[in-house]
Amino acid sequence: MTNRGWPKALGLLVSIVIFQSAAWADASISIKNAWVRDAPPHAEMSAGYLTIMNHSAQTQTLTSVSSPQFQKVEVHKTEMVNSQVRMLREDNVTVPAHGSLEFKPGGYHLMLIHSLHELKMGDRVELHLQFKGAQPLTVEAQIRETAEEMPPHDMHKMHDMSM
Repeated sequence: MTNRGWPKALGLLVSIVIFQSAAWADASISIKNAWVRDAPPHAEMSAGYLTIMNHSAQTQTLTSVSSPQFQKVEVHKTEMVNSQVRMLREDNVTVPAHGSLEFKPGGYHLMLIHSLHELKMGDRVELHLQFKGAQPLTVEAQIRETAEEMPPHDMHKMHDMSM
């Protein structure tokens, strides 16, 4: 191979490695039971839930979530702090190797902020989950009521605004 052929060959090799790494990461993660809680008309926030399955031998890190139907999506965790329930924003969360992470009422959840148009029961919300070192994973979540109704709460009071 001449010296002029090296840049092209190297570029092709790098492209193949990047593509294979992204494809491997995408295949190692799956999502199940994705749904969004039905919110009253004109509500500024709603919550999304799902289970992330990690089929790989390596920990996977969820770094961000977005939706074309909401201005912003944040990952939150509900926990007790000084005998009060609060929602704390998480910058990223890890899914253990060969394990799963469940986003459910009272635990981790997606906070869907400022819907760009009114959504109703049965509609679908498109979610783009970004994992470290992988292509975004797109999932659809249906809007529905929860099977286990939690007591009503004020999301603004529960949210820790000091972050």
